[in-house]
Amino acid sequence: MIALHTVFWAFVLIFAFIGALRGVAKEILVSASIVGIMFLFSLLQQFLPGIWESFTRDPATGFLTETIAIGTAALFGYAGPTLSMQLAGRAKREKGVEIIAGFAAGAINGWLIAGSILFFLHHAGYPFRDILQPPGPDSPLMDLLPWTPPAVMKPPVLYFMVVAVLFGLLVFYL
Repeated sequence: MIALHTVFWAFVLIFAFIGALRGVAKEILVSASIVGIMFLFSLLQQFLPGIWESFTRDPATGFLTETIAIGTAALFGYAGPTLSMQLAGRAKREKGVEIIAGFAAGAINGWLIAGSILFFLHHAGYPFRDILQPPGPDSPLMDLLPWTPPAVMKPPVLYFMVVAVLFGLLVFYL
């Protein structure tokens, strides 16, 4: 059996290589969509707790709802330039620096996506015990959890992240 922290770092590395191939401009769209859905989660928790509670009352349903929302946001972020010819034309590719910046932006997106899902899984108490056992208290995963996106991106840090991705969109697409 493979450890969850190993799976996490493998996904971060895979997303980093995808980012190097796609370029930083296209990766900014994915970052914006993930930060946007995290902002929506924060708004629901703060201003509409009844609706949030209805989605997350059952741990398994809450995990699936949050994971599907993150997955859908990532899908639209990755498919955006393909579906919109205007965005595809504006996301210009350079050479060396663009590959390195794309690698870094892809790694950040891997952290955003895989880290969020890992946090949701832990927060739900690993609801699928037949498939996945929770880690022990001395697991390296326990050291990783405080650094996952939902643990780090709470207000006011989340507000700064929203502003940062909006500036990124302005820089690369205007």
